Amino acid sequence: MPRLQTQLQYNDPSIVIWRDPPYIDRSDSLPVINGIITLLEIPSSQDRVRIAGMVEVHIEDFIHKNTLDPDEFHVNYGNGQIQFHPSHEGKTFLCEYKGKGQILLPASRVYAMVERSPDIVKTLQDIIDEMLHHLSKYNMKLLEINNAISAATQAAVEANLSADHANKAAQTALNAADQALVVIRDAMKIYKVPVNNFGDLATTYPRPELGWTVMVRNTGNIYRWDGFDWILIENFTQAAFPIASRTVNGLMSKEDFIAFHDKLELKTLIFLVGKPKLTGVPPLVSSFPFAGEIKNIKAFCLHSGSFQPTEIEIQKISEANFKNNGIWDNILTDNISFPIGSLVSNTHTVSDHKVNTNDYFRLNITDLDSEIQGITVQIDIQI
Repeated sequence: MPRLQTQLQYNDPSIVIWRDPPYIDRSDSLPVINGIITLLEIPSSQDRVRIAGMVEVHIEDFIHKNTLDPDEFHVNYGNGQIQFHPSHEGKTFLCEYKGKGQILLPASRVYAMVERSPDIVKTLQDIIDEMLHHLSKYNMKLLEINNAISAATQAAVEANLSADHANKAAQTALNAADQALVVIRDAMKIYKVPVNNFGDLATTYPRPELGWTVMVRNTGNIYRWDGFDWILIENFTQAAFPIASRTVNGLMSKEDFIAFHDKLELKTLIFLVGKPKLTGVPPLVSSFPFAGEIKNIKAFCLHSGSFQPTEIEIQKISEANFKNNGIWDNILTDNISFPIGSLVSNTHTVSDHKVNTNDYFRLNITDLDSEIQGITVQIDIQI
């Protein structure tokens, strides 16, 4: 481990770091600067410094001689400096020696001449302090410059965004204007004198312009020239006198339309049973040729029973099952029932309202009063 020695007791701020072990072989390859090489460690004066091809001049000879030949060098073993002949300036030499350690001096004890003037002297510490001061100012200025660059960059980004938004807004306005022109062009109508037939359009208006609108008298159709062809846009009679529907009044009120069409669309299937003698299926079968929905069932008779209620099923079967002797289904949840002394059945309930095209219907008498006569079953079907 190196031994740290200080001379604080002599008020000397220098620090000496000696090796432990004290002498280690070293080989420093260093350049000659201003005629001097400064070794990296303090050399041992006993083991001397060796440079291949050169001769060391001892201190006594150097003081007496005061000059060096090109093949000579002189070593200051107190500070580790080697002096050379001026012809070796800039050359690099391998210096072999045994190192003892280092002597460290404070920067306040190292002087430097300013602008090579011997009258103006600064210590290394002065120069370091000035450099640190200028470096601090430089860092502050650099921070200000970076902040200014960041602010300028942000402003540029915001300006670019604003420009993009402005460009988009301008493009949107242009698109809206184009669309408005298209709408105006497509909606523009310039009415011309009507013609009698559609074929008269080509002869009466051989070179039509965009938006020309002409009515054809024999149909009431109104055509508009779209730049390429005559396009039917409306009908005069329908526009002036609209067709009635279930929701719109027209040539008749919507209420009259509903009543009229409901009557036309309502079909009735009737079974007439004079005086049945037995329970079971009477020899009456009917086929309904439309698809629809059962709206109402009425059952009444001319002469009521006197002994017991009469009950009747209404059965249905599809065309395919009818041809294959399939099973008939009762469409009532509560059957038709004529109580004693009653001419009308009021308690029957329909469970299957749907009617398919060519479905077959029949009656099935499950209970019979022998006195009942003139039974009629009426099935109203909306198609």
